[in-house]
Amino acid sequence: MKKFLLSFKYAFEGLIKAIKKERNIKIHLLAVVVVIIMGILYKISNLEWIVCIILFGLVISSELINTAIEQTVNLVTKDINPIAKYAKDVKAVKLVAGVVEDKYYDETGIKALADIPAREVLLGRLLGSMQSPIANFARVIKQIAEKDGEASAEA
Repeated sequence: MKKFLLSFKYAFEGLIKAIKKERNIKIHLLAVVVVIIMGILYKISNLEWIVCIILFGLVISSELINTAIEQTVNLVTKDINPIAKYAKDVKAVKLVAGVVEDKYYDETGIKALADIPAREVLLGRLLGSMQSPIANFARVIKQIAEKDGEASAEA
């Protein structure tokens, strides 16, 4: 349990260091704030909020991984050792869990939410599944009517 709690401590330290030192992280966080404000103003749906939150995490995580790689390369090319801790701390930050509408999701749950198709795709699938039985029923009725028409023509 102690190692688990220490991993959160190191991750938090890495995030704070990255925010203080990395210009791109500051730009991404500013973009997150702008998107949140716009989302509130435009009253986006819960699904759209979920997508935004997942994307926030992915963008920030990607930037932190990039920063860790850059710092590791700097470690290899320079004799400065404090970079090693910096690279490890920044790399430790990743999306491990989230809360959506008062429900806790682990990393797997968040990834599953990200895989939910768009609203339009779901509506298209729903309408397609509803249309199929109706179309089949209409064909059966037409065939019965045609059969009755042929029978009355023969008589």
